[in-house]
Amino acid sequence: MYLGSQRLQGQEVPAEMAQRHLPANSDTIILGSMNSPKSLKKSPLPTKFLISPVESARIIGLTGQGIGWVVLLWALDYIFQSPLTVSRWLLRASESPVSGLTTLWSFFVKASLLKACVAAGLGTLLYYRKRRSDDSWELWNCIIVSGYCFAPYTLLVALSACLGHAGFDSPWLLHHRGASATLSDVQSVIAACVVLIYWALCFRGVPLLTAKRIHRPMASVVVLIIAGSLALTGQFISDNAERARPLMQGDSLPDFLIYDASGTKRMPNESKGRVILIDIWATWCGPCVAAMPQLEKIHRKFSNDSFELLSINVEPSKIKEVIQFKQDHNLSFPIFFDRGQARRRLMVSLYPTLILVDENGKIQSVYNGTLGLSALEADIESLVTKAR
Repeated sequence: MYLGSQRLQGQEVPAEMAQRHLPANSDTIILGSMNSPKSLKKSPLPTKFLISPVESARIIGLTGQGIGWVVLLWALDYIFQSPLTVSRWLLRASESPVSGLTTLWSFFVKASLLKACVAAGLGTLLYYRKRRSDDSWELWNCIIVSGYCFAPYTLLVALSACLGHAGFDSPWLLHHRGASATLSDVQSVIAACVVLIYWALCFRGVPLLTAKRIHRPMASVVVLIIAGSLALTGQFISDNAERARPLMQGDSLPDFLIYDASGTKRMPNESKGRVILIDIWATWCGPCVAAMPQLEKIHRKFSNDSFELLSINVEPSKIKEVIQFKQDHNLSFPIFFDRGQARRRLMVSLYPTLILVDENGKIQSVYNGTLGLSALEADIESLVTKAR
């Protein structure tokens, strides 16, 4: 069998004619039929790729379609491995769509960056391999083929989520981001192996005969695993609603301790009766540093009113460096330090995080990153005017 057509005694024979030479009861698929217009109308499903990687790679290589399926595979992987994070930012999006969705997207991109680099590297190798053959593909098409090679790993993660959320608990399950470095390394090796096995099939391009009768049952099994994993993950999120739920408008500011440079304790809840702006930041965070001039302006503008800026740095081991940072940037507001309790109680996962609290200790707004900071001054002025 030959892709696209067969050569018989120096003459090219169309794949349709070659198929006639198969036995009448043959239950196979001819990979050479990939040149037919009907087969090239749309990108192959990931389930198709799992069952017939060489055939599917041929379609992708010729059309360059399928990037949407690759992103979906990586998104499913992220959902199964970080369900509470996904839930938290979707809930945040219900209150602040731009902030919540943009932050969720940034976390997803960060989690998928390694996969994208691997796909680009493998795609480049595949591209140069194809250039040396008669069946050359574009570089972008080769990268998409390599992205599809993550389909088996996503399936394994989904199966792991099914087992884990169904009660089979083990640190070896792939949907766990293990605290043990050894287990994390082993999980990375497993991911690399399954991706490379499928990529090697596409790299070699060895045509295979795949029984038609197994396509639909196997595809159904894959869909059931994914659907079951999503259902069990949803149940897991529901059972852990308190852990998944972020601080939202109207919530009371939780209790936590912060410390000044001398080690003196401070409880932010003691400032009831004043509007509080809490800024969680770090010196290594570019957006945090960029926001400092605006925070200094806010502090100077409202310092004589019922307002307080609580600047909380998350580097308690670098007190001298932070004090020097304050002097270098001419900051007039005091800086406190968090030893972990503030980040945990405020569920901070992105820097800077700013939380605006009214005079009654109720949270009014949460700003993640620098999105929405343009409206911060007006929001503070509205609360301060109300508190007078």
